[in-house]
Parts: sequence; structure tokens; C-alpha cells
Amino acid sequence: MNRKTNNTSGKKKIILLAFGVFFIFSISFFEIYAQNNDDNKISLAVTPPLFQVSIEPGGRWVSSVKVVNGGKREIEIYATPVNFEARGEDGSARFIPMVEGGTGGVISAEWINISRGPYKVPAEGGVDIPFTVSVPDDATPGGHYSALLVGIEPADEQTQESVVRVSSLVSVLFLLRVEGDVVESGHIREFGTDSRWYDKPEARFVVTFENTGNVHLQPRGVIEIYNMWGNQRGVIPVNTRGQFGNVLPNSSRSFAFRWEGDGSLFEAGKYTANVTLAYGADGSRYVSETVGFWVLPIVPFLIVLGVILFLTLIFVGFIRFYVKRVLAYEKKRLGIEKERSVRTISIESLKAPIRDSVIDMKKGLKEEKEKGGPKEVLWKMISRYRLLVFVFFAVIFLGLCIYFFISVGTSSNFNFKIFEENPVGEGQSEVSI
Repeated sequence: MNRKTNNTSGKKKIILLAFGVFFIFSISFFEIYAQNNDDNKISLAVTPPLFQVSIEPGGRWVSSVKVVNGGKREIEIYATPVNFEARGEDGSARFIPMVEGGTGGVISAEWINISRGPYKVPAEGGVDIPFTVSVPDDATPGGHYSALLVGIEPADEQTQESVVRVSSLVSVLFLLRVEGDVVESGHIREFGTDSRWYDKPEARFVVTFENTGNVHLQPRGVIEIYNMWGNQRGVIPVNTRGQFGNVLPNSSRSFAFRWEGDGSLFEAGKYTANVTLAYGADGSRYVSETVGFWVLPIVPFLIVLGVILFLTLIFVGFIRFYVKRVLAYEKKRLGIEKERSVRTISIESLKAPIRDSVIDMKKGLKEEKEKGGPKEVLWKMISRYRLLVFVFFAVIFLGLCIYFFISVGTSSNFNFKIFEENPVGEGQSEVSI
């Protein structure tokens, strides 16, 4: 019996030891596997990512771009000049490889003189790649657009298609402005909201700028939002992110924003949004557009409207009742039969119902004081003159509503939030112009 127990205990120890060795081996294996994957990871970055240069026909420009290797092993990279054009209205770019044999310097990618590599980039280090841009003497004035695509293999060897895929490449954009007969022209093609009616102070704005000139433009400005009282309820900066946000010739670019304000019922009414954009080399050209929209909280608005209508009906009924008393008093004063009508009403007849009501109220108040306590007196007087009391408080209520509506609308204190959204277009690209 003891021998069987000892054998069982020994087997358990062996199994536990084997499991421990396997567990330690597994951890080490996964650590080595993760380390190898981390070592093989490629991370490239370029600086600067964008060049904007003005140059005369026949001019030359010499510079360099720095490529940084964020990985943990040395790599070889290649630099490939390509052309690019705007893609959709979201500011993305589509790269087009140069045709075989070239075009005789017609396109700007052929103006870039650079060694394609390979360049060795040390681990966690960088390398400078020099280049020269030589503009032909007969280059047309205006904008010319090209790029350098940097990757671990030449970009024009990755695909036989007419468009270069940039998922494994980093890019440097060249926005070249050849001086001469340059035309800077553009307009706001569209400015509007996604709805004309909102149940709370919020809206989505889309402004689309179209470049009708022959050089790239960078429109910048603001969208200002005002309520029906002319007070500002928000300022949205448009395209103020720095060197990006350009619109190429014969293309459009959209900028989308979402505005959210205080959800107060007293902020209801008509709103107006004005957009003003400046463009051009010196920012001296302006375009502007205006759009209107309404903020009406439907359910609270209907409730308030119903209350106002109800109070109005009560007030009209009270006026009619008062007029009848005035006419009755005037007929009695003049001794006119009931069937005859009164053509003129004296000032005395207008005052008489009010005076009689006050006298009657004082008399009733004196009688009630003799019969009961203050609470009973007050309640009986309110019950007897309930219509007058109701109209009195209704007028006060309407007055307060009008006061708060005007005071909130004319106040300069207003909290709002601005959210920049992806504009309407063909989808967000990895490269933005």
C-alpha cells in the first residue's frame, strides 16, 4: 500500500516538473518571437513632409530631405519621384508614376534630380537625401505638383498600375509655383448645413472652396454664428492647421465642422452663419457666403405655445367680459334700453367697472375678516375673483418669459463646442495636401 502511494506521489512530481519546464519554455519562446517581430518592424518618417517653393522659369533649387529609421535594424531605402493630383474633396492626393521614357520635362516630377538609392539608414538613425529641382525655361507659369515616395523598394516597381499605392511608403510633397502669368482665382462653391431645423442649438457645416486659377491656394478664414438678436454664438476657424490644407487648380476641397451650443429653451430662434475665406499669396482676396437655420425645441416649444394660446384665450375672454360691463354701465348711466346699442363710450364708463370691482373687493374683504381668519379670507377672495387673479398671474408669467427670452438672447455668455469632421469626399487618404 505504501509503495503504491509513493509511486503515485512520484508521478505527480514528474508531471508538475514537466509542466513547469514547458511553461518556462513557452514564455521564453513567446518573448523571443515578440522580440524578433519587434526587431523586424519597419518605421520610416520624413522631414519636412511638404515643400512650398516659388521659382522662376529656368531656375534651380537645391535642398535635401531627411529620412528617419525608427526600427531596430539597418535598412535600405529608395526614393522615387512621382506626380500627384487631388483626389476627391477631402484633401487627399493620388500619386501617378512617370511614364517610361519621360515627357521631355513637361511634368514636374522630371524636374527632380535625385539618386534613387539604395540608401542605408542605420537603426534608430537617419540619413539626408540631397536633390535638385531644375525648372525648364519654357515651364508654364502656375502650380506644378510632384512628390518623392520613400520605401524599402522603388515605388514604380511595386505596381504596373497607373496609380501608386502608398500603404508601405512615406511621401514628401512638392508644391512648386512657377512665377509668371499666375492666376489666383477661387470661390465658395457650397456653404450650408445638413438641416434647416434643429431641436437644440447644434448644426453641421460644410464649406467647399473651388480653385479656378492655375496655382494652388490655401483658403483660410472663420465661420461666425449669430442668433436672431445679432449676438455671436460661435466662431469656427477654417483651415488653420499650418502648411497643409491646399486646394490644387481645377479642384475643390471641403471642410466640415459640427457646432454644439447651450441647449436652453431661450436660445430658440433663427440663426445665421457667415463664412469668410481669404486666399492668395498675400491673403488679400476674400470670398464670403451666408446661410440661415432655425433652432426650435419641438416638444418644449409646443408646450409653451399651447400655454400662451390658452392664456391668450383667457385674456381675450376677460377683455370681452370687461367690455360688456362697460357697456352695461354706460347704458345704465344714460338710461338706454337694453335693445339699443351704445355708439360712444365715456372715460367714466371705462373706469367705473374697475372702481366698482375695487369697492366690491374692499367690501367683501371687510365682511370676510369679520367671519374668519386671514387664510380663509384670502382663499375666499381668490375664489370669488379667480378670473381676475388668473389673468393677473398670466400676465406676470408671460412678462417673465419674454424677459428671460430677450435677456438670454442678448447675453454675450454662451458656451459652445467645435468639432472638426472628415469632409465629404472619397474617403480619408494616408496623404493630405
